Amino acid sequence: MQAPLPPRVVIELPAPCVERDAASELFVDALKQSTAPDAGWTMHVSVRRDRAMLRARGELADGNGAIVASRGFETRGESCAPLARAMGVWASLVLDQRDAETRAAAPKEAPKAAATPEPAPKEEPRPPAASTVPSETLTGPVWPHPQRSEEGPYPEEALFLRHAPSERTLELGVSTFLMNAGDSGALAGGSIFMIAELPGGVYVRPKLSYGRNFRPLQSVNEEGRSIGTARLDWCLRMPGFYLERRGLSVDVCGGAEGGFLNVSSSDTRPAHTMAYGAFGPGLGLRGEFANDFVAEVRVEGLMRIAEGLPIGGRAEMAITWRAR
Repeated sequence: MQAPLPPRVVIELPAPCVERDAASELFVDALKQSTAPDAGWTMHVSVRRDRAMLRARGELADGNGAIVASRGFETRGESCAPLARAMGVWASLVLDQRDAETRAAAPKEAPKAAATPEPAPKEEPRPPAASTVPSETLTGPVWPHPQRSEEGPYPEEALFLRHAPSERTLELGVSTFLMNAGDSGALAGGSIFMIAELPGGVYVRPKLSYGRNFRPLQSVNEEGRSIGTARLDWCLRMPGFYLERRGLSVDVCGGAEGGFLNVSSSDTRPAHTMAYGAFGPGLGLRGEFANDFVAEVRVEGLMRIAEGLPIGGRAEMAITWRAR
């Protein structure tokens, strides 16, 4: 008889573990102490990152490829070692119970075979007793019920990103910008902003900005100008189909802004300040480059609410920090 072997481990790569290529070895080593009832058993492992958490799912399949049991695990940090240890303990319990059920069914069949009288020449053979064992006995949960229904689909699977109430994000950011608002000329400056996720997958983005036409942007004899604005955008976020922190996402926004435009004195007119207002769409391309930090390139269209609705625009480069 062939000696019992541990189940073969199949892990979906790349896994977002700090161990990188050695991540698969962690799960293989964790299952070395487990023994399958027969050959062909397989443990399928998938790992994904959810902000500060690592989440893993293990699915144990028998030699025919049927899923016998599945369970999810999670841990804080970047190492997959705790997930591998927990999955090894769980797999050992599942396999021990399956082996015990197989052994318990064998003695029940033996007495029947010994007590069966000599069959008549035309007697039909009996079906194997193992076929009467309910499938629930073989595939029932060993540890708590699998968490597939509780975990639900990953947020990144939807067209627009939407988190559960306990997982909604809050981001703080700073940016630099270059803009042209109608007849105000080229202006450069900086902004501070916040991005908060609301129910329904809507992201609200309030922002405060200040800029002016510094000497390199100013024509000869042109009036000096400075601008201060407050803007509010409403956005939808389109995630990429990738493991979190390994790709890009897009913010599609629309908003309005208001503030002041200050013009310095010139030979023809004195210094004066005028009200400023504009509205228009926005589009941001985001990429995560470190834990909880995001780099963003953003463009905004500006339809100024004055002077014949002159059209302008703004280009931004921003860095945000995920506070929650």
